[in-house]
Amino acid sequence: MRAANAQARAHDLKGAIDRARADGATSLTAIAAHLNAQGITTNQGGQWHPQSVKRVLAMQQNNT
Repeated sequence: MRAANAQARAHDLKGAIDRARADGATSLTAIAAHLNAQGITTNQGGQWHPQSVKRVLAMQQNNT
């Protein structure tokens, strides 16, 4: 159940991550900063960190 929720959330975040990249965010740190600046929280309601972005990107890649 938890894994399914994480995969659904990763799918939902694709647009936000794509916008971050379109705005010039090229590193995991920059993407995390962009998500935080937009007020988008992690599944746990916390701040984004490079490692959490990396996990989401890996989930997105595995689902394609």
